[in-house]
Amino acid sequence: MVAAACSTTPPEASVTPPAPAVAAPPGTPPAPPATEIQSVVPAVVLPAATRHALIAALAYRQGLQGMSASEMTRERNQLTAQAGNPENQMRLALLYAQTRTPAGDPGKALALAESLLKSNDPAAVALHPLAALLVEQLTERVRLEGQHERQLAQARENQRRIHDLQEKLERLANIERSLPARTPPPAPAGKQP
Repeated sequence: MVAAACSTTPPEASVTPPAPAVAAPPGTPPAPPATEIQSVVPAVVLPAATRHALIAALAYRQGLQGMSASEMTRERNQLTAQAGNPENQMRLALLYAQTRTPAGDPGKALALAESLLKSNDPAAVALHPLAALLVEQLTERVRLEGQHERQLAQARENQRRIHDLQEKLERLANIERSLPARTPPPAPAGKQP
């Protein structure tokens, strides 16, 4: 009886049957096995002060999207007057980073973000991650804008050369039209058909 008790299977109620497999339509390639995607970059836990500073700066950046050009100009003037603290420096950098308004100036935004990165003020240190990202993006933007300006200057120079060549061709055509018509050379006397 003891042996029989050991060999009994557990009650059926505690065993859950496996989920039925769903058949794929014929001709469909099998799904790749589920794998967990792991980031190469380890997760970084930011201090609370840094998180709050970054969230405030990003919220300010989002608020800039709804401002008109005149509002941005007024905001720039106010921030310029109070630019001493790191939060206002970051706001001013984000404002200057805007390209859709006359207030946009990537060079000034880059200088402000770089100065934030160099600062050891605790409020500036809290903004270092965003300032580093801003420096990276603005450096690339300034490089591309410089490249674009050089290409525009080269296109203007090429256009000027084309215009000069067209004028020279026009003058040569005028000279050619003003020349008297040439008479064909006489045929040699000894050779007549």
